[in-house]
Amino acid sequence: MENFKKRLYDNELQEIEQEMELAGYSNNFIFYVSNHFKSFFENAYVENTTALRQLKYYSAIGTLTYNDYKSKSDLLEQYEDINIFFKNNSEYKKYGYLFFENVEKLEVLIIEKLFNDYALKYDYTEKELEELNK
Repeated sequence: MENFKKRLYDNELQEIEQEMELAGYSNNFIFYVSNHFKSFFENAYVENTTALRQLKYYSAIGTLTYNDYKSKSDLLEQYEDINIFFKNNSEYKKYGYLFFENVEKLEVLIIEKLFNDYALKYDYTEKELEELNK
Protein backbone atom coordinates (compact mmCIF):
# COMPACT_ATOMS: atom_id res chain seq x y z
CA MET A 1 0.00 0.00 0.00
CA GLU A 2 1.34 3.43 -0.92
CA ASN A 3 1.57 6.13 1.68
CA PHE A 4 -0.68 8.81 0.21
CA LYS A 5 -0.28 12.44 1.04
CA LYS A 6 -2.52 13.60 3.90
CA ARG A 7 -3.00 17.21 2.84
CA LEU A 8 -1.65 20.14 0.90
CA TYR A 9 1.30 21.51 2.83
CA ASP A 10 1.30 25.16 3.87
CA ASN A 11 4.11 26.14 1.49
CA GLU A 12 2.30 24.43 -1.41
CA LEU A 13 -0.96 26.15 -0.56
CA GLN A 14 0.82 29.49 -0.29
CA GLU A 15 2.41 29.01 -3.71
CA ILE A 16 -0.96 28.11 -5.26
CA GLU A 17 -2.53 31.20 -3.70
CA GLN A 18 0.29 33.44 -4.97
CA GLU A 19 0.03 32.06 -8.50
CA MET A 20 -3.74 32.54 -8.52
CA GLU A 21 -3.37 36.08 -7.20
CA LEU A 22 -0.93 36.86 -10.03
CA ALA A 23 -3.55 35.52 -12.47
CA GLY A 24 -5.96 38.18 -11.17
CA TYR A 25 -8.23 36.19 -8.88
CA SER A 26 -9.66 37.73 -5.69
CA ASN A 27 -8.86 36.49 -2.19
CA ASN A 28 -12.42 35.20 -1.76
CA PHE A 29 -12.20 33.14 -4.94
CA ILE A 30 -8.76 31.83 -4.01
CA PHE A 31 -10.14 30.78 -0.62
CA TYR A 32 -13.13 29.08 -2.30
CA VAL A 33 -10.90 27.17 -4.75
CA SER A 34 -8.27 26.32 -2.12
CA ASN A 35 -10.93 24.76 0.09
CA HIS A 36 -11.86 22.40 -2.73
CA PHE A 37 -8.21 21.56 -3.33
CA LYS A 38 -7.65 20.86 0.36
CA SER A 39 -10.69 18.59 0.52
CA PHE A 40 -9.48 16.62 -2.52
CA PHE A 41 -6.18 15.91 -0.78
CA GLU A 42 -7.78 15.09 2.57
CA ASN A 43 -10.40 12.83 0.99
CA ALA A 44 -7.76 11.17 -1.17
CA TYR A 45 -5.77 10.20 1.89
CA VAL A 46 -8.86 8.75 3.58
CA GLU A 47 -9.76 6.83 0.41
CA ASN A 48 -6.13 5.72 -0.14
CA THR A 49 -5.88 7.37 -3.54
CA THR A 50 -4.68 10.62 -5.12
CA ALA A 51 -6.32 14.04 -5.22
CA LEU A 52 -6.52 13.78 -9.01
CA ARG A 53 -8.52 10.55 -8.74
CA GLN A 54 -10.85 12.30 -6.28
CA LEU A 55 -11.33 15.12 -8.77
CA LYS A 56 -11.96 12.66 -11.61
CA TYR A 57 -14.66 11.04 -9.49
CA TYR A 58 -16.41 14.40 -8.99
CA SER A 59 -15.99 15.13 -12.68
CA ALA A 60 -17.55 11.78 -13.62
CA ILE A 61 -20.60 12.39 -11.44
CA GLY A 62 -20.75 16.05 -12.49
CA THR A 63 -20.90 17.73 -9.08
CA LEU A 64 -18.77 18.80 -6.14
CA THR A 65 -21.56 19.67 -3.73
CA TYR A 66 -24.49 17.42 -4.71
CA ASN A 67 -26.53 20.60 -4.39
CA ASP A 68 -27.52 22.72 -7.39
CA TYR A 69 -28.49 25.68 -5.22
CA LYS A 70 -25.17 25.64 -3.32
CA SER A 71 -23.16 25.50 -6.55
CA LYS A 72 -25.16 28.36 -8.04
CA SER A 73 -24.80 30.55 -4.94
CA ASP A 74 -21.07 29.75 -4.69
CA LEU A 75 -20.52 30.76 -8.31
CA LEU A 76 -22.72 33.86 -8.03
CA GLU A 77 -20.59 35.03 -5.11
CA GLN A 78 -17.55 34.62 -7.36
CA TYR A 79 -19.08 36.22 -10.47
CA GLU A 80 -16.19 38.62 -11.18
CA ASP A 81 -13.66 35.83 -10.77
CA ILE A 82 -15.62 33.56 -13.09
CA ASN A 83 -15.24 36.30 -15.70
CA ILE A 84 -11.50 36.39 -14.98
CA PHE A 85 -11.44 32.60 -15.35
CA PHE A 86 -13.11 32.87 -18.76
CA LYS A 87 -10.71 35.65 -19.75
CA ASN A 88 -7.69 33.57 -18.69
CA ASN A 89 -9.10 30.39 -20.26
CA SER A 90 -10.96 31.53 -23.34
CA GLU A 91 -11.52 27.95 -24.51
CA TYR A 92 -13.92 27.56 -21.54
CA LYS A 93 -16.19 30.47 -22.53
CA LYS A 94 -18.29 28.06 -24.56
CA TYR A 95 -19.34 26.42 -21.26
CA GLY A 96 -20.80 29.61 -19.79
CA TYR A 97 -24.33 28.46 -20.70
CA LEU A 98 -23.94 25.68 -18.11
CA PHE A 99 -24.56 28.24 -15.39
CA PHE A 100 -28.21 28.16 -16.47
CA GLU A 101 -28.47 24.50 -17.53
CA ASN A 102 -26.15 22.55 -15.22
CA VAL A 103 -24.33 24.82 -12.78
CA GLU A 104 -22.82 21.89 -10.89
CA LYS A 105 -21.07 20.71 -14.05
CA LEU A 106 -19.75 24.23 -14.68
CA GLU A 107 -18.38 24.36 -11.14
CA VAL A 108 -16.60 21.03 -11.66
CA LEU A 109 -15.13 22.21 -14.98
CA ILE A 110 -13.77 25.38 -13.39
CA ILE A 111 -12.30 23.61 -10.35
CA GLU A 112 -10.87 20.84 -12.54
CA LYS A 113 -9.08 23.33 -14.80
CA LEU A 114 -7.74 25.31 -11.84
CA PHE A 115 -6.61 22.09 -10.12
CA ASN A 116 -4.70 21.04 -13.24
CA ASP A 117 -3.15 24.51 -13.51
CA TYR A 118 -2.22 25.07 -9.88
CA ALA A 119 -2.43 21.98 -7.64
CA LEU A 120 -1.72 18.91 -9.78
CA LYS A 121 2.05 19.28 -9.35
CA TYR A 122 1.59 18.67 -5.60
CA ASP A 123 -0.38 15.45 -6.02
CA TYR A 124 2.22 12.84 -5.11
CA THR A 125 2.65 10.10 -2.56
CA GLU A 126 4.83 10.49 0.51
CA LYS A 127 7.14 7.85 -0.98
CA GLU A 128 7.55 9.98 -4.12
CA LEU A 129 8.33 12.98 -1.91
CA GLU A 130 11.06 11.03 -0.13
CA GLU A 131 12.57 10.20 -3.53
CA LEU A 132 12.43 13.86 -4.57
CA ASN A 133 14.18 14.93 -1.37
CA LYS A 134 17.09 12.47 -1.75
